[in-house]
Amino acid sequence: MLFDNASVESPKGHEVPFELLARALGATAEPPTLLVLNGCDTLDGAEVLLEATPVVIVMTIEISDLAASAFAARFYAAVASAQPIGPALRQGAVVLDLMGLDEGWKPNLLSRADVAVDDLVLVQVPIE
Repeated sequence: MLFDNASVESPKGHEVPFELLARALGATAEPPTLLVLNGCDTLDGAEVLLEATPVVIVMTIEISDLAASAFAARFYAAVASAQPIGPALRQGAVVLDLMGLDEGWKPNLLSRADVAVDDLVLVQVPIE
């Protein structure tokens, strides 16, 4: 998996094996519940990340920058509005097809067997 250097003038990637990322996530006091790898070809080998994080969203193959941005915007908006992770993923994916990008099949969800992603809500909306 490649991490980019965030440089507009001289973009480069830095190879980070999934095993190393899993170790880094597992080295925290409280690992994240969700990890989103919104970049190209992040599916193969990502299962190892489930050792540290119960839910991982990956892209099956290469995804365009526009699709990755649109997916992230809709997915995170759904999570922020207290939608469970499963429906948020489906909302992010369908927006890609609604835009005519034909990339809605690329986002993929991996989770531990004991996680019900259609019920897992990360944000609680305060009741007034």
